[in-house]
Amino acid sequence: GVGEDDKLAAEYYLRAATKGHAHARYSVGAYYYVGDGWLPESETDAVEYFALAAAQEHAGAMYMLADNLLEGVAGLRQDRDLAKIWLLAAGDKGHRGARSRLFAMLLEEEDRVARVTSDSSSSSPPHPHGSIYYDPSKFTDASRQTLRRRKTTFDRA
Repeated sequence: GVGEDDKLAAEYYLRAATKGHAHARYSVGAYYYVGDGWLPESETDAVEYFALAAAQEHAGAMYMLADNLLEGVAGLRQDRDLAKIWLLAAGDKGHRGARSRLFAMLLEEEDRVARVTSDSSSSSPPHPHGSIYYDPSKFTDASRQTLRRRKTTFDRA
């Protein structure tokens, strides 16, 4: 069950989120994303709070918004290009996971271009990175599991 401390924390997070506090908005989004007792799991509500916090330049929220854009959840249209913009912005704010994920995506795209080029011209040199593939499920599930583990101990903005 949900303890009294969790209920009190929920009240404070929701109050602060309503007043526009970026980290509170991210935290409420995270609670909705994993469904942590006092808030039901709702990707739609989670994305709404992540988007609000991302607009305030909260790095964790930018990353989670990008994650959801890549998956096309909660009624979002899958938008890889917009997700890359949010990942870059989060990376610029110091979010290492965003940097890593963006780098993996860019390498995968570079690899795809190299394969197409080498297929059309057999004299092309091999791709310097070998065969690198981006696996979006690896990151999405990891994002949800990380938020579940943290529950109330979120990244500091």
